[in-house]
Amino acid sequence: MNAITVYKINPDGRERDYPSYRVAQDTNSVTLEGPFSAPTHATDYVVFRQGDRCIEYFYTDRWYNILELHDVSDDRLKGWYCNIARPAIIREDAIRFDDLALDLWVAPDGSILLLDEDEFAAYAIDSETRHRARLAVDEVRALVANRAPPFDQIR
Repeated sequence: MNAITVYKINPDGRERDYPSYRVAQDTNSVTLEGPFSAPTHATDYVVFRQGDRCIEYFYTDRWYNILELHDVSDDRLKGWYCNIARPAIIREDAIRFDDLALDLWVAPDGSILLLDEDEFAAYAIDSETRHRARLAVDEVRALVANRAPPFDQIR
């Protein structure tokens, strides 16, 4: 596996980076795997634990990326965190993406939570970007409904 750094640019311009490892790549996508490196934190829908196994899917032609989350203690699937974002810029040693604040959480049973709508609404972006973000939400929902990869593990 090749080491790679992921750079996430938040809507407010703050940049966060973290290490991962490339496990697969094709013309328009790359798959990474690595441990969740941020401190453990709980949300209403899942606990992100430091060390959880993350499989991440980035695309150069889609307005989202997907993080598949597995528990650090027993590797059970916790679910998928889907960032609505501009298409990723994939390089040999780095991936960069502009996060658009809107997210989805997909539970292992296929239920979906749309997250951060208020933050997205307050984000100063042009109408075309806002439209593409909404289309990306619909595209992820369709992938889940059709149990298309990576959502083919839904119970």
